[in-house]
Amino acid sequence: MPYTDRHGIEMKQFPVWIPMQLYHLVKADHLNVSRFVREQLEILYSDESLEDSLNTKFRLVRGARESCDRQREVAAEASANRERLRDVVRRMRDDRIASTTAAEQKVTGIRDALISIVGEDLTGRYRRMLPENDPNGDRIDMWEDLVRRVSRACGHEVESAEVAGELRRMAAEV
Repeated sequence: MPYTDRHGIEMKQFPVWIPMQLYHLVKADHLNVSRFVREQLEILYSDESLEDSLNTKFRLVRGARESCDRQREVAAEASANRERLRDVVRRMRDDRIASTTAAEQKVTGIRDALISIVGEDLTGRYRRMLPENDPNGDRIDMWEDLVRRVSRACGHEVESAEVAGELRRMAAEV
């Protein structure tokens, strides 16, 4: 059964081969290839005047230029987006490096403060003050005093867990 369009004209379908680059441009611009080819064939075989033919060609050229302009805009936006994403990644990397460096400096400060306070007595009373070695809380006041002294030596507030962790590492090295 033949296919007819909305005007009652019988239609015939056949494949058209085009280069892949041209195919991507056509898809990006959402062009109706069937209509375009049909219009071009009608122009080729029609008896329309030269003026109508030139107007049609002018519309086609204008459409092609607009398509190229849109493709340039899309390429520029993609380039700007890639550069923006590179900047975001650079900032994230710099922030990660800065936070890692700050954490390392904090640990080093705690270690230096403990060395100046504790000295060589890592196996003596300071090790017994660690929360896991003081189950009854007999040395809690001495522990809190040690944390305050480390905080003062570091120049900023230091958590009890940070002091305990560094004291454990130092004791394990002995």
